[in-house]
Amino acid sequence: MASDHVYQLGAVLHDLLMLKPLFEKFINPFSRLVRAVEREIPLINNPKADPYLRLLAQNCLAKSPNMRLDTVKWENFCQPE
Repeated sequence: MASDHVYQLGAVLHDLLMLKPLFEKFINPFSRLVRAVEREIPLINNPKADPYLRLLAQNCLAKSPNMRLDTVKWENFCQPE
């Protein structure tokens, strides 16, 4: 699994859990969005969202590609027991 794919899955999971697009408040101008993607650490803090999914999304959105690959595996996307 490639690191950028993990990040993309985390972004989709973020949008579903938070009910809004990732980096929504940084959308304009485009340069601000680029900086946000590089520097901002998104928080998934919807208390109604499953804690396991919140942690999974947070791990997927780690800025370090190596950290993403170390903490997220395909098996993490299966329902926990």
